[in-house]
Amino acid sequence: MATLLDIVPQTRSVPVCGVNLTVQGVALPDLVSIVVRFPALTGVLSGKGVDVTALVGLGREVCGAVIAAATGCPGNPEAEAKAASLPAMTQVDIVAAAVDLTFPGEPVTVAVERLAAIVANLAGASSETASKSLPKRPKG
Repeated sequence: MATLLDIVPQTRSVPVCGVNLTVQGVALPDLVSIVVRFPALTGVLSGKGVDVTALVGLGREVCGAVIAAATGCPGNPEAEAKAASLPAMTQVDIVAAAVDLTFPGEPVTVAVERLAAIVANLAGASSETASKSLPKRPKG
């Protein structure tokens, strides 16, 4: 039987300025931190999934924070600034890979609903309200 220590997080290599950048899924604490820092981000997380183009359009700081977290530098101001200065299509490629790796194996819409309930709870909603709105994880 496998343990947590046997799991190797999946990564994806994205070509950036002549080098291959390793992109990983964004961990829950980092994802929640970004959403709390940038409340407008919740508008991008629609019921239809993550709109990468809209995410990039939210601004340099949001995009920089997401890319920094997905490349192993969550909350690092220098990494966020560097990520924010990358060309738009490079940002889209990195964010698209990060979305795929952040929400593996389940529909993005389900993960987004569950994340929204967690963020609402952390942002001051009563735990009872957040618990009632937390969708059940699909079986299978």
